Amino acid sequence: MNTLEQKYLSSMEVAEMVDKDHAHLMRDIRNYIDLLNQSNFGSVDFFREDTYKDAKGETRNCYMISKKGCEFIAHKMTGQKGAIFTAKYIERFHEMQDALQPKSQLEILQMSINQLVEQEKRLNSVESRLDMIEAKTTTSPNEYFTVAGFATIRKQKIDVVTANMLGRKAAKLSREYDYPIGKIPDAKYGSVNTYHVDILNKIM
Repeated sequence: MNTLEQKYLSSMEVAEMVDKDHAHLMRDIRNYIDLLNQSNFGSVDFFREDTYKDAKGETRNCYMISKKGCEFIAHKMTGQKGAIFTAKYIERFHEMQDALQPKSQLEILQMSINQLVEQEKRLNSVESRLDMIEAKTTTSPNEYFTVAGFATIRKQKIDVVTANMLGRKAAKLSREYDYPIGKIPDAKYGSVNTYHVDILNKIM
C-alpha cells in the first residue's frame, strides 16, 4: 500500500475541515461503516475506531480517517464544500508525506547545523544566567558586585593583583561619587568589597 494511503487524519480535524459538529460527523461515519460492511468492503481501510482525551481529560471516542475515508466523505458532499474539503485533505496528506520523505545529505547537514546553533544559544543563555547568579550577592542590592564577579559577567579574566588594583580604584571612585561600599562573606578572604555597577563600569 502507498505510504500516503497509510496516514490518517482524526475525525476531529476532519470535522473542522468540513465545518460540521464532531458528533454529527461521528454519526455519519458509523452509517458509512455499516454501508461498507454490508457491501463486503473492509471499513478499516477507510475508518478506524480510536479514542482521545478532551479538555477535561476524559476519554472520548473518535475515528482515524484514511485518505480513502476522506475521499469517501468528499463524495458524499456536493458543490463548493466538497471541493474545498478535497483540497484541504489532499494538502494535509501531502504535508504528512513530505515530512516522511528522505532528506538529502545537504538538508540533513543543515538540520544538524541548525540544531547545534540552537543548542549553543541555549548553553550560552544558561552560562550567562549562571555567571550572573555567581556574581550577584545575596545580601547586597542587585546593582552591587565584587570586582571578580563583575569581570565574570563581562567575560574578562583578571588575576588577583589586577583585582586588587581595580578594587582600590573602585573604592576611591565610590568615595568621590558618594556611593556606599558593600561587603559580602568570602571563604578565602573572610569578606570582600562590593561596588555599584556604575563605578565598576568606569574602571573596567
